[in-house]
Amino acid sequence: MLFHRLFLFSALFLIGPAFSHPGQHEQLQHISRSIAQSPDAQDLYIKRGAIYSAGSEFEPAIADFDRAAQLGPPVMVAFERGVLYYRMGEYDRAIAYLDQYIQHFPQAIAAYEYRARCKRDAGNYAGAVNDLNRYFELHENPHPGNYISAATMLDEMGKTDEALKVLDAGLDKIGLTPQLQRYAIKLELENHQPENAITRLETLRKPLKESPDWKLEMAELLLLVNRPAEAKTLLTEVKTELSELRPTPARLALLERAGELLQQKKQTKN
Repeated sequence: MLFHRLFLFSALFLIGPAFSHPGQHEQLQHISRSIAQSPDAQDLYIKRGAIYSAGSEFEPAIADFDRAAQLGPPVMVAFERGVLYYRMGEYDRAIAYLDQYIQHFPQAIAAYEYRARCKRDAGNYAGAVNDLNRYFELHENPHPGNYISAATMLDEMGKTDEALKVLDAGLDKIGLTPQLQRYAIKLELENHQPENAITRLETLRKPLKESPDWKLEMAELLLLVNRPAEAKTLLTEVKTELSELRPTPARLALLERAGELLQQKKQTKN
């Protein structure tokens, strides 16, 4: 499924051997100068190693983390080591370091988030969902993408009802979020519950300002549950509204779809 590949986390991942923006190079220079003045400061090596890691400069990152582990408690380096090995695709090593960090810092939100990623990519969906649930408990404002990630894995494990519960928990915690509600609508339809999908889409009426897209989507759902009169009203509104707007490829596609649905309704009636 597409959403399995779009596992959205709040952390930013930088790709490629070169650093993404000049600020990182400046940070490296600044920290390197600080290390020259304080060569035994563990935190400076951790910070520099983290910048190398984010830029996919793995060898200097490992060297900095090794040095940091010699200068202070190794557990203080465990989180960044876990992130590093996650980026390198060595999930078992990454999980081992993140386990160590979580054991000492059980409230470490980011560690649960990264460990969930490792477990997911290693195929351990149940373990990943457990870590995300802990992340949801600890985080005051979880990223919506993480709720979708957990729901996707549950759905792929055949636990669609639990997936919907996760999404509803997210809606309760962070408020009405179209991203979450739309994914819940998708699952309701997969679960053959179009009436539930209609109820959910209705909650997006105001946030989406009754846009032509919303009306078209609602009309399709209404046709699924044999409410053609209501669907026709919305489809007629869509055609009228779009005909008054500047034509764009997206609007023309909506207009075409609305016409197809109206024709479908007419043929069904006959």
